This record gives sequence, C-alpha cells and structure tokens, in this order.
Amino acid sequence: MKVVLYILLILCIPLNSLAQKTYKTVYFDQLLDHYNGAYYGTSTFKQKLLIDDHFLHSTKKSNTPIFFYSGNEGSIETFYAASGFVLELAEIHNALVVFAEHRFYGSSLPFGNDSFKWPNVGLLTVDQVLFDYVLVIKHIQSTYKHCNGPVITFGGSYGGMLSAYLRFKFPNVFAGALAASAPIKLADSYQARSSFWEAATNDFQMACPSCVETIKSGFSALELLSTKGQEGYKNISDTFKLCPNTMQNKDDFKRLLYALRNSFTIITMADYPYPVKFLGPSELPAWPVNYLSQLILNSSNPLEGLSKALILGYFGTAGTSKCVDAYSLYIPCADPTGCGLGDDSLAWDFQVCYEIALSYGSDGKTDMFPNLPFTEADRREYCLKTWNTYGNHESFALNYWGSDIRGASNIIFSNGLLDPWHLAGVLYSTTQSVYT
Repeated sequence: MKVVLYILLILCIPLNSLAQKTYKTVYFDQLLDHYNGAYYGTSTFKQKLLIDDHFLHSTKKSNTPIFFYSGNEGSIETFYAASGFVLELAEIHNALVVFAEHRFYGSSLPFGNDSFKWPNVGLLTVDQVLFDYVLVIKHIQSTYKHCNGPVITFGGSYGGMLSAYLRFKFPNVFAGALAASAPIKLADSYQARSSFWEAATNDFQMACPSCVETIKSGFSALELLSTKGQEGYKNISDTFKLCPNTMQNKDDFKRLLYALRNSFTIITMADYPYPVKFLGPSELPAWPVNYLSQLILNSSNPLEGLSKALILGYFGTAGTSKCVDAYSLYIPCADPTGCGLGDDSLAWDFQVCYEIALSYGSDGKTDMFPNLPFTEADRREYCLKTWNTYGNHESFALNYWGSDIRGASNIIFSNGLLDPWHLAGVLYSTTQSVYT
C-alpha cells in the first residue's frame, strides 16, 4: 500500500553503488550583476561548481549530453550527496554532470561577510540566478568542447522550480528539465500556499489515523500547561528536557511550539523509504513518519509523544544526551516551514521576502498543529521590519508563469504524494510534452 501511495521524489536517491565524491570542485568567475553593468561593471565572484566527468566516453564522442543540477538553498555538496539518480542516468548516457551552487548560499557568497547587507543582498534574485546558470553552461561547453549535446537540468523543491524556470526562459540552452517536487503554484495560488500543514497532517493520517488525534491532544495539553504559570512551565521543561531558563514565559512557550511544529516539517519532508541526512545534521530513519507514529503509540501520554517528535526531528535516531534549547533549533522567519540556521537561512529569508511566495501558518482546524497563524499581512510586516522590503508576488508570478504553464514543453514534474509540498506542484500533464 505504501508503494502505491508514494511516488518517489526521483532526484533524492542517495549515493550508494556509485562512487562517492567523484567530482572535482571548480570556482567559476561569475558576474555579480547580469542586468546593471553601469553599477557593478564586470565585477565577479567565485561560484562553486562540482564537475563529475568520470562517466564521459573515453573517445570524447561528439554530442555528449550535459546533466546540470540547478543548486538551491544550501551548500551544493549536500545536493550532490542526495541526488544519486542524476549520476545513475549519467552513467547510462555517458553524460557530463555539473552541480552549480546557488549565489548567496554555501561558499558562493558574492560579498563575503557583507553579502547580506544592502545593497549587496539585492543581487539575490531568481533572474540573476538563472543567468548565472546559463553562463555556467556556456563556460562548461567551451571547456568540454565535445559536450555539445542536449543540456538537461535537474532540481528538487526550490531547485525544481529553478529547473522548470530555466526551461521556460532559456529553451535555447536547456533542452529539457526534470523538476522534482517543484511547488511552482505557490507563485499565484492562495490554495497552494494554504496546503502544506494539511498535507503534512494527511501523511500521519495515512500512516497512523489514531496518531493525529494523539498529536492534537498533546498540543492541547501543552496549551493548558502554559496557562498554569511557572508550575506549568516547569512541567513543560521537565517533559521536553529543556535547557535551564528557556521556559519561563509566553515567548519561550511560543518558541517551543514553533520548534515542535518544525520537527514535524522535517520528518514529513524527509519521508523516504531509506535513511536520509540532507535536511539536517542528524540521520532520520527510513519512513520517519511511520517510525515516529510507532514512538507516539508506545508513549505513556501525548506529551511524551510530542517530546519524542522533537528529538527525532532535530537529532535523528541518535537522540541527544544534552538539554534541548528551542531557541537554537528554530529561528522564526518569513517561511513558516523553516529557513534553517546560519547564512543559508538569511539568504532564504530574504528570498521569501523579496520574491518567492510560500506557505501560510497552521490553524489547528484543517491540520493537527497548534494555531500559529502567518498570513500575507504578517509576512509583509515581518519583511519590512527585517529587510525593509517586501516583494511583488504578482509580478513574480507573471514573470515565471505561476500555475499557467500551457506554453511549457519537455519538462517532467515528479512529485512524491507523501511530500507536503506536492499540492503546490504540477500533478497532471498539461500538454503532450509536460509529464507528471
């Protein structure tokens, strides 16, 4: 039954039988600004590329294809390690494999430690990123002259969106795209932006119907304890093994709720049939939703079940012997599903404020989570306060087609039906050359 329900996100196959780390790291001199030469001129930054050429035919046959991974919100090595399917295809087709790191992520910081200051961070746009990738391809083709065959772009999640956009905008460069779990409908669909938490709840409903009510009961019990003053906070702190002085008031309690909800986000987004590590520092087990469901069923009460969810989401099956600090686990940002930590979190936070429309908050009615609303008005207020900017999502949707992709061709949109983003993706073929 699980196999029927789950259409694997085909990019996210970890490296196994294929050689690990067969790539070489190259730093490409990428233009800072592709559209305003009067200001930045020909100034460049070092963009990290991972090039894997060990599948190439020894005779350097002409018309060799290039398989290009459009890097997204993180260090490019992470995506290489989680994209074994690309390498499996490359082995079959003797393709050159190129993974390009997204500007402002990983070590591809155009201005170093000053990258997230104005006006520098204003160069973090999808337009700039797409043209980065076009120039990378042109550079690769001039270096590997026999690799003059079709260029196919691959990507997952936001990277899947970028792969689709590359095919939309530059069909002269990219012959086709595989866009895995690409929630492109977020650009112009209120329904898509409201679907994440309900979809995550449905994952648990399919795995363990009684667990959904237990999780709801756990959050209700937490809310009740929070009304009992310091005695209630101490009870919460003891149950979740929180660090000293991190559960003393309403703000501390709300941060724990955010961290708890985000632990479920991590678990549902990583619900693969094999262990994975790419969503955090700790390894999650195969089918983590089922794994957590069993932990919840075996718990003595709903609060204990929630505490196990928190540990599994952030620390994996290894757990932790240290106290838990919700403030170090989750930082509120423009994306209610989480921006992560460190510089990558700053980049994603800015992108969501500036261009990319994302999920709203949970409501506790259509989903199993606490009532933590986050509306478009809330996002606007946050973004103006944090970045002094708020993007025009309508213009972005027009520029990148939104849900209307009738003019698209040669794109495969793959979706895992247990992925909580799938309702914002393309689930049905729109033309004879757009596949799902």
